[in-house]
Formats: sequence, C-alpha cells, structure tokens
Amino acid sequence: MSQSSRSSDLPEELIQETVSTEHPWYRRATLLLFCASTFLFWAALHLYVPILPAYTESLGASLSMVGAVIGSYAIAQVLIRAPIGILADSFGRRKPFIVGGLVFTSLGGLALAVAPNPWFLFAGRALTGVAAATWVVSSVFFISYFPPERAARGIGIISFVNGAAIIAATSIGGQLAELFGPQSVFFIGASLGVLGVLFLLPVAETTTIQGRSSNRESYLRVAVNPVLLIASLMSILVHFASAASISSFTLVYAGRLGASSGDLGIVSAAFLGASMVTTLLAVYLVEKRGYSFTILLGAAIMGASLLATPLISHLHLF
Repeated sequence: MSQSSRSSDLPEELIQETVSTEHPWYRRATLLLFCASTFLFWAALHLYVPILPAYTESLGASLSMVGAVIGSYAIAQVLIRAPIGILADSFGRRKPFIVGGLVFTSLGGLALAVAPNPWFLFAGRALTGVAAATWVVSSVFFISYFPPERAARGIGIISFVNGAAIIAATSIGGQLAELFGPQSVFFIGASLGVLGVLFLLPVAETTTIQGRSSNRESYLRVAVNPVLLIASLMSILVHFASAASISSFTLVYAGRLGASSGDLGIVSAAFLGASMVTTLLAVYLVEKRGYSFTILLGAAIMGASLLATPLISHLHLF
C-alpha cells in the first residue's frame, strides 16, 4: 500500500495543519514549554500514588474501599475520555481542554489533601481521573506540531516526557511524605498543576481541520475492527492486573511488611523504571520473535511476579 493511500485512511480528526510559518526558535520554545507543562501534569498526578493506598487505609478504609479509591481514577476516565475527545474536535480547539485538565489536577490534589474520610478521597481521586482523561487531547495537540511523516517522533518525545515525569514523581513522593507528612504531598501536587498552567499559557495552538461527519463514520468503522477489539481486551486485562497490584494492593502489602513512605516510592519507581526499559526491549523482541511471543512472554512475567508477591516476607527481596 502506498504512503498516500495509507494517509487517506487516517481519521480526519488526526489530520492537522502544522505551524510551518513560525521561526524555528519559536517552534522549539513552544515544544519545550508544552513538554514542561506535560511533565508537571503527570508529576502532579503521580506524586502521591505510592502513599495513597496506605494513606487511605490509615483513614479507616477497608481493603474494598482502598480499591474503590484507586479505581475512581480509572472510572472517571472511562466515563469522559471519549466525550472529551469528541467535544475537542467539535469545538475546534484543544488547548482549553488541556488547561482544564491541569485545573482538575490541582482541584483533585486539594481535595485529597483535606479529605476527612475515604469517601472524600474517592471524590478527590475521581477529579484527578477527569484530569487524566484530557491526555488524549494533549497528545494529539503535541503531534500537530510535527509533519505527518514525523508524527511518530512527536509521540515518542511526549511519551518519554510522560514516563520520566511519572518515575521522578513516584521516586520522590514517598520521600517528601516522610519529610513533611502525607498531606503535604497532595498540596505539592496541586501546586504543580497550577505551575503547569503557567507554562502552557504562552503555547500557541495549531489550526484544526474539521470533518465531523467523517469523524463519526471513522469512529464507527474503527470501533468494530476485530484486531482493535482483541487488542483492547488484552489491554483491559493488563491494566486490571496492574491496577489491582502495583497501583494499589501491592503497596498495601509492602506497608504491612514494614515499608516506609520512602520505601513505597522506591517500589513504585522500580516498577516504572523496569517498564520504561522493557518498552525498548519489547521493540527488539517484536522484530526478532514477533508480537505473539512478546505478548505471551510479558503476560508470563507479570503472572509469575504476581504469584510470587504474597510469598515474599522480606522487604528487600520484595
């Protein structure tokens, strides 16, 4: 299939004009500002992730309630991620939605900081889920600064910023909680969201080409694609396993083994660091052994680690 025919199959919501008339220095400054704002966005959302399960339990929550608090982050995204994307395309601008995501990041952090009970934590974490749902708009916004043939480079850059922010935040979040108390980490996260807005304000937006009728047709065509449905099911299972372990109950178990807030940050950072390294390794494995081998190997490693977790009784081995 030729390059032109492949491009014609893309949904029109991904076809955008690039800022070709701007000076190179302005474009670079714009990209740097957006990357800085994105870094602060993800850092704000993950600074308190290592301590949130244990903190929820300290407020008297049962393990079921701990799971509900952690799950509220994903529930909010499931409910509004698609509507946000549709609204952004219909509105013709994406920057207001990205600013809104940063605002919800700060509001969620404040709600978590002042929460008197687990249900208030549930609501606060749901607000941060609303913020995270704007990520799909942010990523499309960023790659609009790249020509179509270099879109992959844009995705790679912004994904790297995403991963770096999460690793940095989870690494220091536990340490900050030990030094200043767990509530301080929520306040710091809220402050990072405000700072992210300040970095984003000078960023100019490219012009979005509209195609509402085609967008609907493209959405329906893609939604029933068998390959997409299978990949989505695999993704659901992987995210379920991750959310039920390293994002929640694995950290609770580590706390019962005597892990401090700083130790919880290290555990989370180890998971995320290994994930980033394996992302590069996975590309090599796919090229050498294929998708099926790589996916099955990943599932086997994840399953083995989850089975081994409750058998570990020493923190350092954990």
